[in-house]
Amino acid sequence: MTYGIHDITPVEKHGSIWLKRDDLFHVRDMYGAKVRACYALCQEAKEQGYTSVVSAGSRHSPQLAILATVAQELGLSAYGFTASASSHPSLIQTACSRGLELCEVKAGYTNVIQARAREFAKKEKAFLVPFGMKSEVAVNLAKEQFCVSFSSEYQDQMWVKRVVIVAGSGVNLAGILRGIASYRLFKLPVLAVMVGHDCSKYIYSSSRNNFSFIKLNYAKSPQKYIDLSTYNSINGVSVDSRYEGKAIPFLQPRDLFWLIGNSIPSLVNNDFWL
Repeated sequence: MTYGIHDITPVEKHGSIWLKRDDLFHVRDMYGAKVRACYALCQEAKEQGYTSVVSAGSRHSPQLAILATVAQELGLSAYGFTASASSHPSLIQTACSRGLELCEVKAGYTNVIQARAREFAKKEKAFLVPFGMKSEVAVNLAKEQFCVSFSSEYQDQMWVKRVVIVAGSGVNLAGILRGIASYRLFKLPVLAVMVGHDCSKYIYSSSRNNFSFIKLNYAKSPQKYIDLSTYNSINGVSVDSRYEGKAIPFLQPRDLFWLIGNSIPSLVNNDFWL
């Protein structure tokens, strides 16, 4: 099934937990909420008269592959900044095969590649797609998904004990927290599993003083960001091996596991049943 930007992806029960299937939104073979956010941002760029888009992304992130795929779909030129290397992972290769002009930065720290992307956008009059899709557009799309999924029908049933989400850049977590604040579901705990990046400062800055009553806890995956997860499937449903898979050991019965995307498959199937 193909979902539009504002279509609501399903919540499915698998075993003793529920899965929010935002990983089902796709443009071609790029899946997830970041794809939705990128599509909305690039569509906005096109409507404003831009002909090119630019972003920065980690070599191991799907950011630039998503950008290239969406840009190609919308007829935009795409430029991507990342750390230079003698060889690149498959996602960077995918981005380049779909027309992305790769700009490699020797001092490829996150803050440096973001600065280079901003400088390029200003100089070349390109639309800047934020690192990690950090934008009000992305946050509000995630909030919309939460608010419909937790409509009054579900609030009455209170079928979920806790929401579990991979924190990542924090945009989807911020959207969920805004949804909780809007519905005043302050008894609903949220566990944000950090993978690589610590997004807590971003969450605090985006809270608008509305998150203080929310039961938000952070956990950090013991696995390194560049390593693939021990588990890549939960109750028979395949998940992303760099992000969601690392949250699987934290799951408990009656959790709602919010699946943001699925860009990194694993060659070995290691399922976890709960």
